[in-house]
Amino acid sequence: MTQMPMTQMLPGKMEDLLRIRYVKLHFTLEILQDGCLPQQKASALRGGMGRMLLMTNCIRDENCSSCDFEEDCLVRRMMYPKMQIRPQFMTGQDSEGYVLECENREVEFREGDELEFNLLLFGRTIVYFNQFLQAFYYLGMQGLGAQHIPFRVKYVTNTKRQKIVEGTNVYKEYYQVRTVEEYVRYRLGARDIPDYDTLVFHSPLSLKYRGEVQEAFSPEAILAAAERRIYILNCYEGRLEGEDFERPGLEAHIPRLVEQRVFKEKVKRFSGTHNASVSFYGIRGSCRITGLDETARILLIAGELIHIGKNTSFGFGRYTLTGPGKRA
Repeated sequence: MTQMPMTQMLPGKMEDLLRIRYVKLHFTLEILQDGCLPQQKASALRGGMGRMLLMTNCIRDENCSSCDFEEDCLVRRMMYPKMQIRPQFMTGQDSEGYVLECENREVEFREGDELEFNLLLFGRTIVYFNQFLQAFYYLGMQGLGAQHIPFRVKYVTNTKRQKIVEGTNVYKEYYQVRTVEEYVRYRLGARDIPDYDTLVFHSPLSLKYRGEVQEAFSPEAILAAAERRIYILNCYEGRLEGEDFERPGLEAHIPRLVEQRVFKEKVKRFSGTHNASVSFYGIRGSCRITGLDETARILLIAGELIHIGKNTSFGFGRYTLTGPGKRA
């Protein structure tokens, strides 16, 4: 019988900062026709999801910028929810309420094959589960990718692999809201982490730090990005007292870089908003760090779950803090 890891207590101030609500959903799709799917499936699924939400909910012409119902639009609330507290450093249109993960890079699929992806919902977006689910049902009928490959939602499970959805049946009792604090405590008790650790980036990291786009891994920039993302998600829920909230200082907690393996990556997608092809850029790979103290470890473990950097709604910025010898 497998023994469950013990959870650990966190410092009071950090515990409060990590009470960010989330739900992580594991989708399993069944492919219904032979064909090819894009290599970058997170982008295709995210784009298809948005298209289905507009198709089934928009009562105008899908031109959001000039719509007189923008304030009340369900799609806007789901895809680009308003911040309860908006930090001064945030500009433009942001998607803070959800993250879509799919790192399957296979291209050729046969009828009956399965495709898995994760959808994480944060804070106030959690209440829109049914609308997100319906969007993927409709996307399955319309088809995914350039060849419009049809699929069906076989089932959706929670983090304990309990089925929330199977076919047309929905089991609401397994739709369980958790907090980032719970995830961090679980991970801290899961195994002993050595003095030096490895950050493995499973999806591209698109990060600007102190005005410069990062083309290599910087422990300082990564730690700052994790803390910033935590702060933003707290602002999204309206849990903080504005800009005067005392954020944890990072100067004394920055780990040192030992070595890294890094390569650049470009992700192309078609933007319905701009009606044009756009490209996202980032870096993948791994880096070893040392001198990891309690504060840095907690922030970096939280960052595993919530993603860091730009384009997180497309799955960017997912990494794992692990032991030595691991690589992307």
